[in-house]
Amino acid sequence: MPVKKRSRVVFYSKIDIAAVSNLEKAEALLKHFCPQNSHDINDILEIYHIKQYFDHGLFLLKWKEKELYYYKTLAEESWAIMKLRLLEIDNSNIGTYLDKVGSEYMCSFWSLIEMMNIYKKIEKNNFSKILDKYDRYLYYILYCPNIVNYFNSQIKVFLLRYRNTAEMLLGTYEQKGRSSGHILHFPKSLTLSDKEEIMSSYVDSPEPNLNYLRLITASRDSANLKISPKIRLKAKRKAAELNNKILEKGYTWTNGVGIGIVQHQEEPIIEKRNENNVEKFYSEKYLNNQIGFVALFNVFANLFHYTDKEKLIRLVSYPNELDVMEAIAMKSKNDYLKGANFVRKKMESDQQLIAYNYYLESRDLSIEIVVKGFFMELTTHFKLENFRFEFPSETTSYLEKIRVLAPDFEFILRQYQNFVEEGSIDFELLEMQSSPINFSEVPSLCDRKYAYMKDEEIMRLKNQFFSPQSHLYYIEPHKDKYRNLYSLLLKEDVKAEQFENYQLEAIRNLIDQGYLYITDQGFIKLKKIIFVIILGNLYQKEVLSYWNYPIQFREVIDEMVNDGFLTLENKLFTRNELKYLNFYLNKKEFTNGLDLRNKYLHGSNSSSEKTQQEDYFSLLKILILVLIKIQDDLVNSTYKNIL
Repeated sequence: MPVKKRSRVVFYSKIDIAAVSNLEKAEALLKHFCPQNSHDINDILEIYHIKQYFDHGLFLLKWKEKELYYYKTLAEESWAIMKLRLLEIDNSNIGTYLDKVGSEYMCSFWSLIEMMNIYKKIEKNNFSKILDKYDRYLYYILYCPNIVNYFNSQIKVFLLRYRNTAEMLLGTYEQKGRSSGHILHFPKSLTLSDKEEIMSSYVDSPEPNLNYLRLITASRDSANLKISPKIRLKAKRKAAELNNKILEKGYTWTNGVGIGIVQHQEEPIIEKRNENNVEKFYSEKYLNNQIGFVALFNVFANLFHYTDKEKLIRLVSYPNELDVMEAIAMKSKNDYLKGANFVRKKMESDQQLIAYNYYLESRDLSIEIVVKGFFMELTTHFKLENFRFEFPSETTSYLEKIRVLAPDFEFILRQYQNFVEEGSIDFELLEMQSSPINFSEVPSLCDRKYAYMKDEEIMRLKNQFFSPQSHLYYIEPHKDKYRNLYSLLLKEDVKAEQFENYQLEAIRNLIDQGYLYITDQGFIKLKKIIFVIILGNLYQKEVLSYWNYPIQFREVIDEMVNDGFLTLENKLFTRNELKYLNFYLNKKEFTNGLDLRNKYLHGSNSSSEKTQQEDYFSLLKILILVLIKIQDDLVNSTYKNIL
């Protein structure tokens, strides 16, 4: 019967949740470790990983000062001896070591080969043979810039014929959110022309990966990778061919949305869900009670929920809304994230807009009339003198409407920026500015508009309380009932003994830091409840809209800013909202953007009247969202000034 392989200590990062279990394994090993005994390469590398934990200030809370000093000293002394054995590696025996290195230590092996200059002992012709025989090590070699520079020619020759070179290049320069914290370094002699030829050959290869073909299609020229439109088009066509083959096999899903306005319904909204489909029915009685342009306009925020209660645009794509498969799927770093939730929100908001327009026609109104009326009342109420905006004529085509609306929409933002910066609108100054507006430069009237996470500690706390990946909530008898620690502790009476050892260390940490406490009955409960609720909002939305919180919350946010947890910005739009606007209006940030502004400006738009109608309503939706943000900013500025 084969001997079961021992689970070894591996250091991943300072904030990795496996730290406690790895330190427990390190403790068991160090208690009986003798550096003078015979050890193989994996034993040597394990000591290196144990030392990494101590170097990063990580240890078990149960260790007393004397124990900690003993383990740290033993790890230091053991590593000093192990390092001498690593220095015995040279050109004649490196193959023997490569045959034995465990998969968990491949990366650190080559890092140490680089760090200790051992690679200089390897002859260049022998290194070529190593690449041929041990190609599984290539990724880890490319993590090491000094090794890559030293064996520049040998690595280039190998990459030009290696089957996975295109995928490595795309993964490095085009893929979004790679799990590894390492960066691949490629030989300087590998030219842009070489890389482009590699991409072309990959597209023509017998079995290219559909995900990588999509990365080629979405690629954007950079200093490291340039792919011609011809090759991108070839990749797009190949991807479509492969995608059609997948669909023929039946790998499909549905994500339906239905919107209706019901005449005799009392409730403002009734929602029905069925598997992946959502139906929402809105009350005509409720809408009939909305009198005046402001009330009719506020339907978008209050009933249709284009924005949430903090007046953040709800239609944006949030990373935490992706399901597990969407989160791990390969994505281009040049693509806007479009998971099923984002698609559903887009469909829902589009249908709400169209249904509302039909309803308004029954009152001899339209979306355009309501928006224009709201705009006039808004500027009058807040004394925004001379604020200009003209809607296109109702009798013109959708194409002409778009060509009028797109630049005038930007002019609203340019005027508001001028108003915030100068205190009034100077049209002569605006006439001097002809370049397209940068949405990120539009300021807020409020000096503490948005708060964002600033350091690793707040991110760790956010994930411990709210991430379903933290596993701190996964205890008997509630294993499948909750999705995060916050919900578990809020709704259940839980004692320390219900947690496993690997969970208990983190729970004790949260108690010591004052975020949890133990009741007289022994139950673990939330202590800094407002702080934790704020963590939950940061987990969901990645930002806090400061002035849309009550005073008790703002006081805690102020403390978090002073403690270095949060940083403040005073812009009109949040970072995620900026991405959303860029996705819809241009291709400045995303290659998969709708480019509504530029394609009509340059005449590259679709000739389909149906598509033009859809694009026009999309522009109307963006205009509505911008006006909601301006309204919120003006209201908050007025409210702030009277506190």
